[in-house]
This record gives sequence, structure tokens and C-alpha cells, in this order.
Amino acid sequence: MNVKVNLSTAANQYNTPTQPIGAKSKQDGSFLNVGDETTKVGKQDMGTFTERLAEAFKTDNAEIIRALDELSDNDKMEIAMRSYFQMQGRIYSAKSKEESDIKKFGSLKEEKAYYADMLEEAKENGTAEIKDEKDARFAFSDKKAGEKVSTRDIEKALEDVQGRIDSFLYPNGRNEDGSAISSRDNEMMTRDYIAYASAFKEVTGLEADCLDPGESLYLYKTDRNEDNFIEKARANIKDLDKMSNDLRDLMKKYRDEQAIEIGGGNLSEEARTRMEAFDYVREQFVYGDQKTELKTLGILDVKA
Repeated sequence: MNVKVNLSTAANQYNTPTQPIGAKSKQDGSFLNVGDETTKVGKQDMGTFTERLAEAFKTDNAEIIRALDELSDNDKMEIAMRSYFQMQGRIYSAKSKEESDIKKFGSLKEEKAYYADMLEEAKENGTAEIKDEKDARFAFSDKKAGEKVSTRDIEKALEDVQGRIDSFLYPNGRNEDGSAISSRDNEMMTRDYIAYASAFKEVTGLEADCLDPGESLYLYKTDRNEDNFIEKARANIKDLDKMSNDLRDLMKKYRDEQAIEIGGGNLSEEARTRMEAFDYVREQFVYGDQKTELKTLGILDVKA
């Protein structure tokens, strides 16, 4: 299947000014209060409204959200779809970070193992010898074949790479039990995901485990250490793939309940095209075709 789509970012593609309160028109959308502002909900501003709806849910104040019942089924579907995109976008971002971190951490471990081998030789012989140019790596990449490296130089290299490993695992230091100290920024994507999940639940009435990400979206995991990092990262990638698939199934359930299918129903043609393209690329990403990226379609803004 060839997907050729040129779409702007789902979360930010509309930026029309707030309409003043006036006579309502079912065709143009409903008026809805979110916090202190009154917004006309319609096809021109559904994207920014969905963002603001998610932000309102972050306060956990039911009084902030009013009159959602006045939304049409079409409006609710648009909000559900946009919330779905935002949740999937954060899953995508977390999975990409895990894969990148596995490579970075693997490289650090390889460097550490290189120095450890050299140190063993140096302890036996007083120095370690660079065997050939290919053998000169990392901190000693400028050495020539036959040159000697002292025990102290190797120990300094080991200290340096260990510091980088510790910073990678514990960017804000450690607790007394040895676990990483968390921070508000560490949970940023989790808070956003839960906010969009709350909006999704409100308009669809659906509940599912995939709407609660737990700690799977943390920027770094507080329970990982040098020995288990890669194993746990790979396990979390599997969990993220499952969450993505379950979220897809939940969205499909809602579409089916509303008797809306891709290519027909109450969604706009642009929205249907975006959903079809997204679902296709999501399948490629989850099942291993990393050449196809969700962000290349321009349908996600994981910072929104």
C-alpha cells in the first residue's frame, strides 16, 4: 500500500480565534465552556479545542468541563480521533527513545568492557599494549600499534565511562535504596497521555487498561540499573507495542459502535484520510518497519 498524504499536525492545525457567543447552528457546531472561555466547537477549531479539553482534565476538576452532552456524535468522534492520535504519538515517542537508549547504553557498556579487558592485561604486565590500529579504540583511538597504556590511564578511562553510565541511569542522582531519583519532567509524557485519555473516555464512555500508561512512558525508569537496563528496555518496548495495539482496538470499537468506518460515516474526508494513513503507518512501526515513521505523515505533535 502506498500512502501519499500531506497533512498538517493534528494537534495544532487549527488556530482560529474564539467565536463570540451567538445563535447556535447545528451544522456549524456547538458552543462549549472549558474553564473561563467559551469555544465554538466545529470543524474549524476542533484541534485546539481537543488540546484545551485535555489540559482541563489535568486539573482533575469536573466543574471545568461543562456541556459535553451538547456535542454532536460527529464532534465527539473528532475529539476521540484527535485524542487517539496524541496518545499513539506519545507511545511512538517512548518506543523510539527506548530503542535509541538501547543503542546508546550498549555502546557505553562496550566501551567499559574494552577498558576492563585492557586493565586485566595491565595488572599482569604493568601496561597494556595496543596490538594494532584497529585495537586502538575509544579514549585510546590516537594510539599506534605497539604503544603502551599505563594502568592509571586505563583506570581513568574506566572512571570516565562509569560516570557517563551513572549519568545515563541516574540523571538526577540516586535515592538511599539505590533507585534513580525521579523528577516532574520524567512524567511529562505520562501526564499528557492521561489527559488525552481522560478526554477520550469522557466523549466515548469507554474504559480500558491501555488508557493508563503506568510508568511505561517515563523518560527514564527509576528501577533500572546497569545489569538489567537493556532487558527491561526491550520488555517495555513489547508493552508499548501491546498498548498501541490495544488502543487501536479501542478506537475501532468506538468507531464500530458509532457505525463509522474508514471511507464513510460522519467524519470529514480529511479526518478519514488521516485516520487511514495513521493506522497504516502505525502497523508498519509496531511490527518492525522502522523506515516508516509516524511523524513523517505530519499527523502527530507529541509535545502538544
